[in-house]
Amino acid sequence: MRTSPDSRTSSRARWRTHWPARLAVAAALLAAAALRAPTHAFPPGLYRDEAFYGLDGLAALVDGPRLWYAANNGREPLFIWLVGLSEWAMGPVAPTARLPLIAAVRLPALAAGVVLVAAMYALASRLAGRRAGVIAAALTAALPWATLLGRTGLRAGLLPAVLALSGAATLRGIDRRDGRWVAFGGALAGLSLYTYTAARALPVAVGVAVALAFTVPARATAARWLGAAAFVALPLTVAMARTPGALVGRLAQVAVAGEGGSGAGSAGVSATTDALIASFGRTAGLVFVAGDRIARHNIPFRPVFGPLAAALWLLGIAVTLTWLRPSSPPRRRRAAALLLAATFAFALPTALAADAPHFLRAVGLLPALVGAAAVGGAVLVGWAGGRWGGVG
Repeated sequence: MRTSPDSRTSSRARWRTHWPARLAVAAALLAAAALRAPTHAFPPGLYRDEAFYGLDGLAALVDGPRLWYAANNGREPLFIWLVGLSEWAMGPVAPTARLPLIAAVRLPALAAGVVLVAAMYALASRLAGRRAGVIAAALTAALPWATLLGRTGLRAGLLPAVLALSGAATLRGIDRRDGRWVAFGGALAGLSLYTYTAARALPVAVGVAVALAFTVPARATAARWLGAAAFVALPLTVAMARTPGALVGRLAQVAVAGEGGSGAGSAGVSATTDALIASFGRTAGLVFVAGDRIARHNIPFRPVFGPLAAALWLLGIAVTLTWLRPSSPPRRRRAAALLLAATFAFALPTALAADAPHFLRAVGLLPALVGAAAVGGAVLVGWAGGRWGGVG
């Protein structure tokens, strides 16, 4: 099939318009890979959970993959499958070859960290334009929380990338009225349940997003998305239902009102309520007050954002709240509903658990927080460009 001259001219014009953004994203991807490469001194060696993943990955190569891994408090399978592939690709190594052994376990997390940068560009571009996408990619590449997720071989590191890809694909499908992209977004949403326990907050996020958007998705769109999500999630759901303790065992261990919480047992309802209020308060402060104290997940007690990015996040939240007005265009209402719903829903896994804020349990928040900061940054740059005429 021949390409018309007008089509070739249009493609060249789009390239000239888009190349600065593409160059910026390429730089962000390279920076992310360099910051997450397993050649750094920290973390110094495999953590206990990483060792479990490595052993289970080797077992998967011998015995075949499973849908649920019951050891070490129970774990979803996707990261273990990827670790097994990584170990197979690297082949047998000498027991004294420390770096290849560590790299095999951490390579999937590194790849997920780089994919997250590209996924955040795609998601934020759908939320607020290409300028927001570039800001989101750059912020994700350099963010300490995201960097440490990419350096450590833990299954939680897969969740932000899969969620961001799901959000970007879903919004693309809705914007273009393309059912294939909608179904792909739903399939990725179902796949997120194979990554980490915090993904179980996804149904809450979907319900809140629909409520905030003040509109019910078209029946065909909703059916495609939900059908694809359910189809992908069904095997894991069945496997967990057939495994005692898989659905709620770990959740009960870490819950504020359970074995891990200060309000459990004889302390009574009042102590549990006080503990929940304190936990929600600490979770609310993770953006710019104090973050996780555990060095594997974060620079101890550093909030998610520094002062500038925190200010952009606040601006982004304020902007998205204005987008919820019924008079706003449907695309903006969808963007605002997605960001605010994800922020609320994916804060719950750490807010309802002991030791909040915990940056692994809160990992589903990462795309929403970066997305909101990118919206704020895009609005600020746009305002400055309009005022001084220097930024396009």
